[in-house]
Amino acid sequence: MVTIGIIIITILYYPIHEFGHWLTASIDNAEILGFHPFPNWENGLLNAYIVVNEWTFSSIHSLVLFYLAGFSLTFFPFSLLFIYLYKKESKWKILPFTWIILSPLASKNDFYHIGRVIQNPNLGLILNLGVTITPIILTLWLIKNTN
Repeated sequence: MVTIGIIIITILYYPIHEFGHWLTASIDNAEILGFHPFPNWENGLLNAYIVVNEWTFSSIHSLVLFYLAGFSLTFFPFSLLFIYLYKKESKWKILPFTWIILSPLASKNDFYHIGRVIQNPNLGLILNLGVTITPIILTLWLIKNTN
């Protein structure tokens, strides 16, 4: 089941995450310089990415929203799906759970960028600490609450 979840995440997660960034940049009419929604091997890493001209966003708020959009579009809907499946005691709950566990970890660079953009690098570090601890807490919770 976990293997299926990881395959699904690899195929679907990155395009959905990058689509969130693309959508906010497009709505704000920011200049998109490159868009690669599907993972590819680059520099020995599995990467999907969007490159934008940060100076073309209408405000700093729009730019921060741009960096939050990928995480928000992936984390919150799948958290709700997990809660629903957990309450139904479905064996499929592991799929959205795997998704929400890996979602914050895949968004770490976005959180660093938020700290950089608002000129508070400590915020980037705090957000990263939070997203590193959250999967551990959620995993322990699931183990404790699963029969």
